[in-house]
Amino acid sequence: MSDVEITGKNYLETGQETDLTYQVFPKRVAESNNLYVTWGMVTGEDENGDTTYSWATDDAPATDGRGQIDKTGHYTVVSGGKSTVVLKAQTGYYVSNSKFYEISSKIATYEMTNGIPVENITISVDSALGVASSINKTTDVTVGDKTYKYVSVKAGTQYAGLGAQLSATVEPENASNKDLTWVVDNSFYSTDLSNETHTAKITQKAAHENADSFNVYAVSADGKIKSNEITVTVAKNTTSSNTIDKDSYSVTRGETVDATHTMKFSGSDGTYSACYKCNWYSSDENIFTVETKNNDNRDATIKGVDVGTATLYCVSADGGYVDTAEVTVYPDKDYLSNIVSLCDSTVVLCTDENQEQYA
Repeated sequence: MSDVEITGKNYLETGQETDLTYQVFPKRVAESNNLYVTWGMVTGEDENGDTTYSWATDDAPATDGRGQIDKTGHYTVVSGGKSTVVLKAQTGYYVSNSKFYEISSKIATYEMTNGIPVENITISVDSALGVASSINKTTDVTVGDKTYKYVSVKAGTQYAGLGAQLSATVEPENASNKDLTWVVDNSFYSTDLSNETHTAKITQKAAHENADSFNVYAVSADGKIKSNEITVTVAKNTTSSNTIDKDSYSVTRGETVDATHTMKFSGSDGTYSACYKCNWYSSDENIFTVETKNNDNRDATIKGVDVGTATLYCVSADGGYVDTAEVTVYPDKDYLSNIVSLCDSTVVLCTDENQEQYA
């Protein structure tokens, strides 16, 4: 055997796979029945400076933690970074005691570049856009372990063309594919996006001419990483208060109940001048979920998920004014029936510790 070469794609994104192939020289050796090949990965060096390997077997692929290859040459990216695939080609014979008698051998290596994945995306508002507009207020609202940013843009004489410019920071800096998909939940706003600068210009379309808001976030090209979410409001008059109309709500598991709120403004309260939109959140969606209605006041529907108590949040789109209410979810008939059945089939073991309690 004079040489062996590995061929195939040498750049893959995270999660992608490919089949590598090889060539053995000369041709007569490649066609020999006494040729044996083993795929593996270079894993580093030992204390003497000698190269160390991981070899693929029938039961498991070889891996260096960044990529892996099975015994057929099928390569899969595990995480970002550089990897070195190795192929050991041998000619020889297996003798009666199962030992291998080697005639010749060659080792080939092949550098693989594994796409470095995006780990985090952070978006922020850089400036207001449009004639006579300005950022009036920025508020951070924390619900559980999540923080939401609310930005208010003061409108001038018109709404068309008013909005905000946002930018995104993608980490790590050397991520292989830093392209983003921007998601804006309001069709009355147009978007001007750039993957080169990671900026988004979001402005109200002509002929809408109303106080309004949009929620925006960015997603990595592979769809695995989502940024923080920002709510931007464009309005002439600012919100002065936002109050949930009840201190507490009760709902049966599996059923729904409506929640309403009342907003007050610094000036006139028509939809031309004031934004009535809000975002509703549940502190524990294992207890209840909440969905914003599409009515003018942007009220909400609460759905009981499991028995318990959690907090309902209502946050005004303009100004980020927060109010809360307690939501209690009560058991339905099926839940109660299961409890009764469990109690009927429960046996209490009497011990020295509990004999007074159950005597």
